[in-house]
This record gives sequence, structure tokens and C-alpha cells, in this order.
Amino acid sequence: MGSLTDKNIRRALIERYLDAETDVREEALLAEYFAGHQPDEDEASMARMLMAEHPEALLAAGERDFARAARRAPGRRPLLWSCAAAAAALALFLLLRPTAPPAPAFTPLEIAESLSTIADLGLGERKVDVRAPSVEEVLAELDSLTGLASVKDAVRKLVATARANKLREEKGVEGSVPKDSC
Repeated sequence: MGSLTDKNIRRALIERYLDAETDVREEALLAEYFAGHQPDEDEASMARMLMAEHPEALLAAGERDFARAARRAPGRRPLLWSCAAAAAALALFLLLRPTAPPAPAFTPLEIAESLSTIADLGLGERKVDVRAPSVEEVLAELDSLTGLASVKDAVRKLVATARANKLREEKGVEGSVPKDSC
């Protein structure tokens, strides 16, 4: 059998394959050829079928391509060179980076004078509203939200239950509103 790079020889072998006249070795040779070469348009479906029947051909072609690439670039170690270049760039950066001027040192007396000046100017004072929102404000905010009807109903029932229990407690009535009545 000649070389499979000759399309006539490939076609003859494909015809024999379709007529079930090839052996496993010949089918594997065809599959390995197609794994390593782009099939012609008229051979594409045959190549896919052979690759499905002989997946080991893809592995063999991959190993062959890897070995070919390793032979093409003997002694070259691109990853090693990249790492070495990155390490050199980092070393240069660390050695040549500009340093920030040292922070000025203040004595405790200077710090105390600065704080008293700030206090005199009223720069350190802030007015913060720490008042808790009322129940009505929270419910109004809840009502402003779109949707959530079942959540809004449940919250309103909880508020009503809490208010009823508070009133009972203030009036001295024992017990509370049952939770399942909400």
C-alpha cells in the first residue's frame, strides 16, 4: 500500500472500507491520517466516522504533533525564559522604585495643640440623627415598595399583634394574642 497523502490511494482504501474489505490495521491507518491532516471536503464525513470508531488515532496524532514541536525547538524553554524575565523585571522594580519621603514626626505637644485648634474651630463636631424611625415611617417605606403584597400583609399583622400585646400588658390583661390569629 502506498502513502495516504496520495488522494487516489486514500479513495481506494475508503472504497474498500465502505465495502467492508479492510482490516482493523488499515482502518486505524486511515483514522490516524485524518487525525493529523485536514480532510478534503468530500472526505470529511468519512473522517468523522473513522475518528469515532478509532479514538486512539487522535491520541497518536496528538503525541506525534507534540514530539514534532519538541524537535523543532530543541533546548528552548519559553516558559522558563518568561519566568526569568518576570523575575528580572520584579527585581529591577524593587531596586529602582522611588521611595516616599519619610512622614514628619510630631511631638505629643504639637498633636495636642492641633487637636485643641480643631476643637476651637468646631471642625470635629458632626450632627448625627440617631433617632429610630417610627413604625409608621417603616410601614410607609414598606408600602412604597412595588409588589410584595403577602410580605406587607404579614408585617402589618405582626405590627398589629405587637400593638395588641402591648395594650394588654399596659391594661394588666393576662395572656397575649395567639400567633395563629395573625
